[in-house]
Amino acid sequence: MLGEPKENLIHTHFLCNATADSSPLVMASRVLELVPDRGRVLCLAASNKAVIAGALLAAAVKGLKIVLPYALSARGLEAACNSMQADEVLTDSALDLPTGLHELRVAPGPVDGSTFEINEIQGNRTFLWLFTGGSTGMPQVWPKTVENLFGEARFLARKFGIGPGDCIVATVPANHIYGLLFSVLLPLVSGARVVNEVPYFPDEVKDTLVRHQATVLIGSPVHYRSMSVVPPVGTKLRLAFSSGGFLDMDASERFTRATGVGIVEVYGSTETGGIATRCRAFGEQVWTPFDVVDLHVDNEALCVKSPFLSPGIADRKTGFFRTGDRASMVDDKHFELLGRVDGVVKVGGRRVVLAQVRERLLALDGVTDAIVVSFDTGNGRGSGVAALVQGNVDEATIKAGLRKVLEPYQVPRLVRVVDNIPRTGVGKVDMVKAQALIGRMMQKGEQHG
Repeated sequence: MLGEPKENLIHTHFLCNATADSSPLVMASRVLELVPDRGRVLCLAASNKAVIAGALLAAAVKGLKIVLPYALSARGLEAACNSMQADEVLTDSALDLPTGLHELRVAPGPVDGSTFEINEIQGNRTFLWLFTGGSTGMPQVWPKTVENLFGEARFLARKFGIGPGDCIVATVPANHIYGLLFSVLLPLVSGARVVNEVPYFPDEVKDTLVRHQATVLIGSPVHYRSMSVVPPVGTKLRLAFSSGGFLDMDASERFTRATGVGIVEVYGSTETGGIATRCRAFGEQVWTPFDVVDLHVDNEALCVKSPFLSPGIADRKTGFFRTGDRASMVDDKHFELLGRVDGVVKVGGRRVVLAQVRERLLALDGVTDAIVVSFDTGNGRGSGVAALVQGNVDEATIKAGLRKVLEPYQVPRLVRVVDNIPRTGVGKVDMVKAQALIGRMMQKGEQHG
């Protein structure tokens, strides 16, 4: 059972645009009018945060099951429905649905005569399935219990002191765990207002923050890098969060100098929930785990025990889940991340850490973004390394620069300068598109050095 009183579980109004509030309680009642049957599985493909919150409330209280697609595209919807054998899509707008899927439309709007009663909620019941961002391959789907998500949202509200006096703006969508937690569930349990708009470009972010007098910004590394050019000055911000990848030190420092606000980086994953934070503006270079998270390092792999873990993934004997990240303990309360376990490859029998190669790439003049991946050479000799680079620089200069700071076997065999690194809506690298680019590079024989 969820341990808090019903009246503290949810708050009823979201700031869905500049002129009107919309109530998650009203949205929950409208969802149940469309789907009165318990136990049905729905694909939730909505963009309005009050609709999303209402659907989650309906699912948590009344026994529905919901899967969130990794994207509101036909491919994303089809993958989500196939993963849970669903054929109904709950949406708040017209969508081009794949054949065989049926639309259930719920319209956002102001408070009306609809009612929704919060009864006892089974906190250990699995009610939601979420996809990963696809930054390490094809998106995977993970189950979540009511307590996983509502419990983490309550924890975040307490830890960071977020409440009715706050207004949240998010630059990331709500169909992945970071955006869902911080821009839907956090305001739902804390009473903070949340802006429905999802601004992307720096001037849009600044305008939205000023217009709504926002106090909390939810962003990703790619957004903070872009805000280095047009920082959101003149706002009422008191908190800024970043997740979905590692934040560049330069972008962090520029944002703090311009706004006076340090960026809290949140480390975690879809399957683990939040694990730890750091704020380099406060001199924190290593990670501090949440006080409800226990962890240790086993042969460089970070292992965690947490109330936010997806059900069924922890070791039955120990309660720990072995993540895909490498780490080292700095002391008994802090740790350092060393990259992905699967980010270490053998090239010609020698060890190459892909994160280290990317770090050297980002240090080169003219490089603004980069990703480094491995590929099968197809000749039985192990892996090769390829890089996609964004910036005002050419491939020959990149190769020459890397040869000065890396061993020859560490220098990427394939290099391509691109206009933009392919990324998902939450700012993570879209590895499916990236691997497709690498594949085309190999087919064309664009191999240098």
